[in-house]
Amino acid sequence: MKQLIFFNKAKKLVLNSCKKLKTEMISIKNSLFRITAKNLFSKLTVPNYNNSAKDGFAIKSWATKNASLKNPVYLKIIGTSSSGKKSKFHKKYDKKFSCIKIMTGAPLPKNFDSVIEKELVIKKNGFIKIIKPIKKYSNVRFKGNQLKKNEFLFPKGTRLQPQHIGILISAGINQILTYKIPTVGIITTGNEIVNIDKKPKFGQVKNSNSYVLQSLLQKYNFNFINYGLVKDNFNKIKSVVLKAIKDCDVILISGGISHGEYDLVKPVLKNVGTKPIFWEIRCRPGKPLFFGTKIFNKKKKYIFGIPGNPVANFVQFEVLIKPFLLKLSGRKDFDNKNIFFAFLTKSIKKEPQFKYFLRGKYFVKKNIFFVTPLQNQDSSILKSVVKANCLIILNEQDVELKKGNIVKILLLN
Repeated sequence: MKQLIFFNKAKKLVLNSCKKLKTEMISIKNSLFRITAKNLFSKLTVPNYNNSAKDGFAIKSWATKNASLKNPVYLKIIGTSSSGKKSKFHKKYDKKFSCIKIMTGAPLPKNFDSVIEKELVIKKNGFIKIIKPIKKYSNVRFKGNQLKKNEFLFPKGTRLQPQHIGILISAGINQILTYKIPTVGIITTGNEIVNIDKKPKFGQVKNSNSYVLQSLLQKYNFNFINYGLVKDNFNKIKSVVLKAIKDCDVILISGGISHGEYDLVKPVLKNVGTKPIFWEIRCRPGKPLFFGTKIFNKKKKYIFGIPGNPVANFVQFEVLIKPFLLKLSGRKDFDNKNIFFAFLTKSIKKEPQFKYFLRGKYFVKKNIFFVTPLQNQDSSILKSVVKANCLIILNEQDVELKKGNIVKILLLN
């Protein structure tokens, strides 16, 4: 296994290793943001009757062809049609010069072909007065104008939004086949880290990484199990890793993945039989990133070892782990689409042969993007991510970029 591979190659290896999870049938009521696992077709015709688009009166248009101000047409009101009910009217009066009071959405009675708005007629003594011809099918919504039975609705791979759910319910679909949501295990290692309910002593920091990763997973609707903090002890780390492999589809291990004496994650992963795909990439932040797989109970498990620096956790999730998880979930649009070009407002330098994701602040002026790199790019300073609204993407061949040069930016929100 070669070390220090280029970021784009690492990303390709991660995405190519990804195999969509199995499918499951779920209630349409619980399907928000789920990914469809098959093409969807309507089971119903919607609406299943011709109906009125306005409150008014159902008429026979040909009865009004000679109507004028000097020669008005009088139509007798013989009944009412309201939503959800069959219309009742006196059939013996169902002749040329009759009409039916009708509500919006109510069925259009048989033999009537148009609706005139109530505002356009004068109602008196059980009749309405019409002073101009009414076109056939005026204010009529036809059967099937929203959906027809067996009509194609959405393709496989659609991420369901509220409007999708509304159409699917209207189409008579109560159960839907979707890809399973991956369950992601979060493990944080480090002797210097303390739980969030404890006050850190000298040389200690609170366990923010677990909850940043947890929040990112919640943001993108992934299931998660937070195994909390594990001290730098081989057997303790191994025990938690084995449990996570059993419980989860993906494991994110924060910290303990570099070259230090207490960096025990890589030896543990080797001990439990993880197949390494790569370790260390030409990227900042996040150089000592590990990715590997393990087969457990005939299921492929995916394991990421992420550097413990808070910014590396955040950045590598956004640029590498998130696209992987989206693809695993069945998303077609799994890769970052919110990438734009922007003009630098100040010059920057970087180390050659490394891809950089710098925190930046962009603004738009006359539909043109401009971006300013934040001053402190230390990967331990999470505060800089709060101030940033984008990541500035610098390629390996870039060394020095001048003010006014064009760069790619990845919007964070």
